[in-house]
Amino acid sequence: GLKLFFVDDTTSALTVLKGHKIDFIIVDAVITGPEGCQLLMNIKKDFPHIETIVISQNLQERCDFLVSGTDNFIVEPIESQEIFAILH
Repeated sequence: GLKLFFVDDTTSALTVLKGHKIDFIIVDAVITGPEGCQLLMNIKKDFPHIETIVISQNLQERCDFLVSGTDNFIVEPIESQEIFAILH
């Protein structure tokens, strides 16, 4: 089974990453904005084994997150099957 952690800011996300074994992280671009790009760069530097997925509906955000090193994108609106397809 999966153990889920929900956070609403990048500081909390880093705290969870440091305290738990995490396999993947899903970042909502709308909520995190520019801080989300920095979060992804930190994850790729400090936790390179963690797969990153960004949810976005904005082309510019997708470009920004691509530069930050995200592994996958899901375009909104999303279907749960899309997430499972990426993770399997």
